[in-house]
Amino acid sequence: MALLHPRSFFYFALSLGILIFSMALNSFAAGSCSGLHQPGALRWQGSLSQQVKVILISAPSGGGKTTLMQKLVNEYPLDFQFSVSTTTRAPRAGEINGKDYHFSTMEKFQEMVEKNQFVEWAQVHNNFYGTSKKTVQDILNSGKSAVLLVDIQGAENIRQQLPGQTLSLFIVPPSMQILEQRLRARGTDSEQVIQNRLKNAREELKHQSKFDGVIVNDQLEQAYQDLKKTLHQISDNYLNSTLSIRKISSPAGLMTVTSSPSVLPSKALATGDFQEIFP
Repeated sequence: MALLHPRSFFYFALSLGILIFSMALNSFAAGSCSGLHQPGALRWQGSLSQQVKVILISAPSGGGKTTLMQKLVNEYPLDFQFSVSTTTRAPRAGEINGKDYHFSTMEKFQEMVEKNQFVEWAQVHNNFYGTSKKTVQDILNSGKSAVLLVDIQGAENIRQQLPGQTLSLFIVPPSMQILEQRLRARGTDSEQVIQNRLKNAREELKHQSKFDGVIVNDQLEQAYQDLKKTLHQISDNYLNSTLSIRKISSPAGLMTVTSSPSVLPSKALATGDFQEIFP
């Protein structure tokens, strides 16, 4: 059997090495474009996630805000992250602690209020809900925009404390009749609770003009496309305006805002201010 000449072997080995290096480089480039550790992850095509750091989504109970938020976060996991709220209400069927909510006892919730650990908290339908400062800050530190599901009270308070620094959306049902059907379809609430939610919904709908955008959630997929379109439009308006969009800094700089009556200790009221850093 004929042996390769040393010089021929050298060129063969060199060519093989170049080929292997080229294949590895192409593979790395493909991985970078699709998002490492998240194959195929899409990136938000726009300026929103670089400019607006806190997105507020509100809706009457049964309006579909959670479903729409999940679709946004699932499609763009590299740009948006859901800020999991803390609540004293009992879990519904299928809800997972730490994913849907941080379920808390009343005692633990009150302790967090006393320690000023919430950005905002409020009493809604006889239960308490709060947005943890640490949860929001961890999201911002990761370079993503934090998506907060808050009630009308919480959204209004945060907007007042951060003028020009948040983007707020209000999700509305196509009609009160359909909203009632959705609430009854849950099968988790008593008649009294359902009537109370409907009463509150009528009041909440009066405040939709205070939000940056309003989405009618009739057909889910159409509502989701409308949500993304609205986000793009609002973010473009932000960039074309004179508003200076800033991000929240450290937890110590966050302000606690609350619209609840003095059911919990008075020290739960605002004790500081949101600290603004570089635009």
